[in-house]
Amino acid sequence: MKNLKNSKKKALAVFAIWLGTLAWTQALAQTVVDITGGDPGDGFAPLSIAVGGVTFDSSTVTIQGVTFTSGTFAAEGGIISGTFPVPQSFDFGSTPNDTSMATLLSGSTFAYTQGTQYSSLIPGDQYNQYQFTGLTAGQTYQVDVFTVCDADPRPTVTQVVGATTNSYVVETEVTPQDVVYAMTPDTNGDITVEWSFGSGAYDPNGNGNSGCVSGIALTTQSSSAPTLGVTRSGSSLVLTWSVGSTLLQATNLLGPWTTNVNASPYTITPTGPQMFFRTQTP
Repeated sequence: MKNLKNSKKKALAVFAIWLGTLAWTQALAQTVVDITGGDPGDGFAPLSIAVGGVTFDSSTVTIQGVTFTSGTFAAEGGIISGTFPVPQSFDFGSTPNDTSMATLLSGSTFAYTQGTQYSSLIPGDQYNQYQFTGLTAGQTYQVDVFTVCDADPRPTVTQVVGATTNSYVVETEVTPQDVVYAMTPDTNGDITVEWSFGSGAYDPNGNGNSGCVSGIALTTQSSSAPTLGVTRSGSSLVLTWSVGSTLLQATNLLGPWTTNVNASPYTITPTGPQMFFRTQTP
């Protein structure tokens, strides 16, 4: 999914159900896209309302209406952390968005664990974190975590904590990437972004910097946009969606999509290999 930006007639939430194992994932919970510039279509696709943006080693920049200002992360669990300049230049265009994106990515944090690698994070682990506060309960926010390093690829685990916790390990390298999450805040109205040295292969003789994050964006859109939720109920799944929205389904993410005429809440019992759902407004 290259473009995650939602319009009024596009799905706010899409999820897939692998019916054989009853494992489900929200497609927007974590999606990784390459960054090829700063303009629309170049990977970064913020939602229509900019809530906040933070950078840890560059001047203030604005990209597609999202302003990234210098912020301070917290180092947890005795992690060795700091910032470092990213040595390579980026073959972006020359638009203001492109220039600002290159500036954002020119510096990075590192979260160095001296060898411990994580697939997810719990209190007591070694990681960096940054917290967004004062958010609206029940509102869906898009969290974009930008990661890039140098010619010594290494895994970075990013984890976002809100009403739920979602983690993803990405192989950070010279090509900048955006790890995108769809999140709602916790009961305090907070969304916390954490990062560290991720599980996976790396070159132990290479650069020790790891757990690399250059910046974080937080965006949302009008609460009148369609929403879609899913919960487990025994061996079944229960789908809920916002009033006035239509539920669509497909066996392939690319479609064709057909209308599901059932009302919310809708209980589904797995019977096939996979199914995708999304909502739209008239």
